[in-house]
Amino acid sequence: MKDYQTWGERLFPPPIKGKAAKSVGMRGSKGRTQNKAMGKPTLSAEQRSKRVQTLAKKLVKKAPEVMVKITGNSKSTAKISAHLDYISRDGEVELETEDGMVLSDKESIRAIMDEWADAGDIPKHENQSSRREAFNIVLSMPANTDRDAVKNAARAFAQQTFDGHEWFMAEHRDEAHPHVHFCVKASDNLGHRLNPRKADLQQWRETFAEKLQEHGIEANATRRQVRGKNYRPKTRAQYHSDKRKRPLRHEQTRRTHAVKEIETGIKMVEHPALIKAKHTRQEVIQNMAHFAKASMTQGDKQTAVSLAIHARDLPPVQSKHEARVKALLRAKSEGNERQQPEPTKTAQTASKPPPTKGVER
Repeated sequence: MKDYQTWGERLFPPPIKGKAAKSVGMRGSKGRTQNKAMGKPTLSAEQRSKRVQTLAKKLVKKAPEVMVKITGNSKSTAKISAHLDYISRDGEVELETEDGMVLSDKESIRAIMDEWADAGDIPKHENQSSRREAFNIVLSMPANTDRDAVKNAARAFAQQTFDGHEWFMAEHRDEAHPHVHFCVKASDNLGHRLNPRKADLQQWRETFAEKLQEHGIEANATRRQVRGKNYRPKTRAQYHSDKRKRPLRHEQTRRTHAVKEIETGIKMVEHPALIKAKHTRQEVIQNMAHFAKASMTQGDKQTAVSLAIHARDLPPVQSKHEARVKALLRAKSEGNERQQPEPTKTAQTASKPPPTKGVER
């Protein structure tokens, strides 16, 4: 059991409390307040083993992965209000609050923003503070996932994760993948502040996956390295650029570098991040082998075999530049094949040897 849990947690590291930021005081208060701890509660040995077992089984079953992302933050009620206008599509999409209130007009949003500003803990304009007063968060699932289930799971996630905080929720249905936007006030009703770190995001992903499971949706929350994903998810700018079919300026520059490499034959120096990614891949494969062995010892032969197959089929680690060069070479090769003329009938006839006279066939 100890080896099973040890190797399982190397493969699926448990969320831990991130490093706490310096405590800050609320505006208008004389005391000091502490940042809210968002780390994973302590689990028993049995619960920890159950956690890695669940993640492993969903991994080999290729369960859809949840996406939880902090897309930005606001430092004033003016910026918060602008973001709420965006996620509500200027009042066309309903906003739901933490207490179940549904807002369908901009005037109601303005009234709440005025209350926040009048309370004195959030300034009206950005240049009046350097402190993050609200976080913008998106939860999403792949296309064809039941939208109502995603919305209900997202609401349950927020009620648990942001208990004591004021928040707004908006569901968007204008994209293929179901997703829900949140705007969460950083300070809760006791003055504790959100200070999300990398470990907190992993905990949020696992919590969202649990809520989806409760609503009948199979979902997982594993690290991209374990799934063989070399790249980080697209940024918001990249997503909208692809949607408009207009590449970003730096993407055009990178394509130019790829073309130059093909023309000169001189490869770019391997980036340190790629070297690190290759090292991480080796660690993942080793940990997966040890965990598969421990699973076999536990009597879970099916998971052990499936993990071995998963490790074998992981795609090679490559940089985006290498992928871009390969794509250009492939396109060039396919273009050359299309440009080659097919042999004409005359040419085919000329290539045949003349018949031998006087010989019956």
